[in-house]
Amino acid sequence: MADGVVVLVTGDIAYSGKRTEYELAKKLFDDVVKCIKSEKDVPVHVLMCPGNHDCDFEAGTPDVRDILVETIRKTRPDEIKDTIISECTSIQNEFSAFRNSFNLTPPCYEHPLWQTHKIIIKDRTVLFHLLNVAWMSKMKEDPSAIVFPIKRFEEVVEMKSDATIVSFHHPMNWFSQASYRPFKQFTKKAAHLILTGHEHTQSAAFIDDTDSGESVAVDGGVLQEEGVKTSRFNVVILDLDKQEYSVEFHEWDGNLYAPIELESAWSSFRRLPEKRQSEFSIAHEFSKQLSDAGARFTHHGKTEDLLLDDVFVYPEMRPLDEDERGRLIIDAAVLRSPDKLERGVLVHGREQYGKTSLLKQLFLSYHERGFVPVFISGGDLNKSTDRELKKIVEKAVSIAYTTQAILPFWQAGVKRRVLLIDDLDDTELSGEYFSAALKYLNTVFGLMIISCSEMFEFREYVSPNSFDVLNKFDNYTLMEFGYKRRLDLINRWTRLGGNMYSPERTIALIDHVEKLLTSVIGEGVVPSTPFFMLTLLQTVEAGSRTNLQQSALGDYYRYLIIHSLEIQSVSREEHGEILNYCAHLAWHISHPKKHRISAATFEQFHDSFNEQQILSLNFHKREHLLLDAKLIEKLDGEYDFAYPYLYYFFLGKYLADHLDSEEVQALIRKCCLNLHSNDYSNIILFLAHHSRDKRVYESILSVLQNHFTKHVPINLDNDVGVVNQLVESTPDLIYVHSDPLENRVETRKLQDESEVERQGVIGRASTLPPELIELISLLKTVDILGQFLRNHYGDLAGQTKEHLLKELIDGSLRGLREVLELLVANSEGLIKSIEGVLEKRGIENDQKRRNARAKGEMFELLGMITLGFIRRCGVSVASPHLARLIGGVVEKNPTTAYRLVLSTIDLERQGGLNDLSRLHILNQDIKDNAFAQWILRQQVLIHMHMYSTTLAQKQRICAELDIKIHDQQRIDFMLKDSKRI
Repeated sequence: MADGVVVLVTGDIAYSGKRTEYELAKKLFDDVVKCIKSEKDVPVHVLMCPGNHDCDFEAGTPDVRDILVETIRKTRPDEIKDTIISECTSIQNEFSAFRNSFNLTPPCYEHPLWQTHKIIIKDRTVLFHLLNVAWMSKMKEDPSAIVFPIKRFEEVVEMKSDATIVSFHHPMNWFSQASYRPFKQFTKKAAHLILTGHEHTQSAAFIDDTDSGESVAVDGGVLQEEGVKTSRFNVVILDLDKQEYSVEFHEWDGNLYAPIELESAWSSFRRLPEKRQSEFSIAHEFSKQLSDAGARFTHHGKTEDLLLDDVFVYPEMRPLDEDERGRLIIDAAVLRSPDKLERGVLVHGREQYGKTSLLKQLFLSYHERGFVPVFISGGDLNKSTDRELKKIVEKAVSIAYTTQAILPFWQAGVKRRVLLIDDLDDTELSGEYFSAALKYLNTVFGLMIISCSEMFEFREYVSPNSFDVLNKFDNYTLMEFGYKRRLDLINRWTRLGGNMYSPERTIALIDHVEKLLTSVIGEGVVPSTPFFMLTLLQTVEAGSRTNLQQSALGDYYRYLIIHSLEIQSVSREEHGEILNYCAHLAWHISHPKKHRISAATFEQFHDSFNEQQILSLNFHKREHLLLDAKLIEKLDGEYDFAYPYLYYFFLGKYLADHLDSEEVQALIRKCCLNLHSNDYSNIILFLAHHSRDKRVYESILSVLQNHFTKHVPINLDNDVGVVNQLVESTPDLIYVHSDPLENRVETRKLQDESEVERQGVIGRASTLPPELIELISLLKTVDILGQFLRNHYGDLAGQTKEHLLKELIDGSLRGLREVLELLVANSEGLIKSIEGVLEKRGIENDQKRRNARAKGEMFELLGMITLGFIRRCGVSVASPHLARLIGGVVEKNPTTAYRLVLSTIDLERQGGLNDLSRLHILNQDIKDNAFAQWILRQQVLIHMHMYSTTLAQKQRICAELDIKIHDQQRIDFMLKDSKRI
């Protein structure tokens, strides 16, 4: 039998925070206590934290409180004043009075947002931290909106106990971006058990967090819910002598509360999670260095410059010994787990790839879990004797902590010491000296994580006789952000400052920024690194003031370049001349195939430019400026532009400025004939950014018009009869309720995987058949022409835009006809192949049904290809500025294919299902065309998968298109704990 009982309620005791409701609750709890004591006369403590239903929203001054709540969401959590907290929690006065009536002993710590109770059972101590996360609650709760000033309670959490339980009402997924991560780390670091409520689901999960250590999260069921007969509660049993616990779930079965098991193991005793806290406190100044984002980034949702933790996303890495094509991708977060690492790790990466930020985050991660990390810059590693190196280590310890930490540092075990060396290339050591230094450090630290440039080679630094020791280091190279990592960063950026927008508005913002960044990055022309991504996000942030968001895409590249120059304090008067200089340099280096020039050739170019422009620019000053601004780079004595976008931007500018030159026209013609090549297509794309000259779009148009000229555009009306004969009726389609943001994450993961394969295909272009090269060229031309129309929507004459748009759609539809006719011509063989696969897998034993199944698979294959072409065409011109133009072109060409392109454009944005009139008419017109209907349904499913849509909209459109809705809400409900954790 128990030696003590705690009745813990995780909120929502009342319905609307009224005194009369608590008077009823008092009778219930008195009966519960009386019943427990009738079994055994043990201390019974009744503890509770408030929920949103414990707030009386009619009390006080609701209008004033609403204003304060909105202000809090835009304030740094740790800057919230006590007077504001007092005002916001005044609506919980009745709850507070009710709670205090049950206290056997007063809390050992009390604050409007926090109560701590110390309960002693025999000679063991259990701490209960009861948090008031409902202090910002409103009548209509906003997801991801809770702000909690967790840092002000640091000293409370440091109280010692045999077991610590943290309880609060709303689970962590209800917290704002500003509070979520620090709250999660803080509570999990402190708590053995985390008990929550609000979501009315019973669950338990063991969490092994590499940042916060181990803990157990238990979600409470609902004891009484309006209109629901189910009643549940949890029982947690603690054996403090053995440091074990168990969790039981109980449910009312109509006669009594019977135990239920979600997982049988939870009712068995398990060991309590281990908790380790570092006795090394990080020095204030060093803490500021760790939180520095590396550049000044601002956001409208925060009053101060952004910190690293606001925007940090762990990058991905690739082992250096992996093949480029079949490469293994590793999440850099694995570096937080010493048990998965050997003695040392070397992380290679170019500048601005986030190496320093990664080490800073690793420092905090290791420190939070009880390790003793030390941070040393490579340039400070300039001595090689043991005595001198010991001084370097001790200096780093005193900077990270204090001088008083030096002795405890040496007393800490080797396995607890972690060394982080940033930019090892900067060391002055080499040969025997370098080897001696790393050998010594290897004996002092249990783990070393070192960053260096992509060109760093151990063999160039170490002596031959010590290479065998250092060869044990794992070598990784940091990768650029793929689709998934970019979405993670955009999501963090969009949510900075709390949940300021509705789900629909949030998705719209994420969608807008994601499309913009994807367009700017192109196919690797702008490095998809944290620095560049944040700089681009900053331009979007500035867009509200400078109208940059409505600018042509080329303006974003110009912004990046000007930003680099301004960092070097280049005056605005010089910008034009420097851009012109770089444009001439790009033209100069475009002639050698390798695009690199020697120092002598660079200087000759410089002198020639001075003569042409009648200037007196100093070569060495210009060279240093361009190097410092990272516009050019110097490798092995040769010069090149630092990043692809710089070369293409400046070459495109030169071509646009010299269109009258026959040499320039020859290069444009050569590029247009080879648009399947990334290099040539990027040159034309950037030329289109700089110029709307007739000669430019006519050159692009001539390529498009020469593709698949033997075909007329497919109309998907009278030319898909053979496809429709494959099936007796349109295959059923099912929509499953799901979260659009989670769907985007999964979709971006798949895009990352397919991008590697796609680049492999393009990389082998010289070995591809001519038909496939022509198809790649067609798709690239469609993208370029679509970008040209979006860039120059306000500059071109209406008739010209209409002509270009029609040619773009017709070109896509000619290519689609080529692919479909090729597949239909070989359909019998393909169907037999599919039948063979089905038979081999034991699917459909009956031959007749197997044949029908194979035809259905063939139908869907053709449908997916058609959908891909239609979407590629529509997305290329999807812009609100072209909406009227596109509508007019479709009116003059009302084929089903054209109308499906228009429906793609309508659905490629948040709110695409607000007006169903056009979709309704199209659906009625194609009711006898199974193939076209299948494509339309897929377009709608993609929209609902990727964009926030109301239940009413989903029901209307699914009824209209005969799409079945699979109700997965119950499944999502039961799995919410795993998603949240």
